[in-house]
Amino acid sequence: MGETAWKRNLVSIGAHRWNNCARSSTAEHGAYTSGVVGSNPTGRTDMIKVVGIDHLEISVSNFQRSRKFYGKLFKFLGFKILFQFRGVVGWTNKITRYIIKQALVKYRRHGYVKGMIGFHHYAFELSKKKDVDDLYRFLLENKIKILDPPKFYYEYGGPYYAVFFADPDGLKLEGMHFGK
Repeated sequence: MGETAWKRNLVSIGAHRWNNCARSSTAEHGAYTSGVVGSNPTGRTDMIKVVGIDHLEISVSNFQRSRKFYGKLFKFLGFKILFQFRGVVGWTNKITRYIIKQALVKYRRHGYVKGMIGFHHYAFELSKKKDVDDLYRFLLENKIKILDPPKFYYEYGGPYYAVFFADPDGLKLEGMHFGK
């Protein structure tokens, strides 16, 4: 599927998912309860409900450099260290957890390549547009590589406002707010 077709499909899915769904009673978790695209191939009537992403764990090439980067970022975003031990640290905001660990020696020199199999980007959903702008200022003040400055991305199915930036290994991160 070409990029244009992919974006058209994303807009179609996004418009259905975002415009036709209601937040669950646990809206603070950011979980959606309807707007699922597709059919029910299992025939189950008691569908499993995912209520959020519990954690993401990434391997980093230089643990100390990444720990410093994520430590500043997560302090700004209101995360606290949940655990740490040799070569691993995990942060949480009581909704999700983000964990970094030192990559195996044999893989450290390979580095991250966007578009290869694996992690493409991670989006932090922020509560308001101003938070995206505040994050952008934080990124500039801390000389963090900006991939795309804040703007509206209406092609994502609505008033989607986001800033894209990179971690020390080049992993793409996003601060976003989906308006009404």
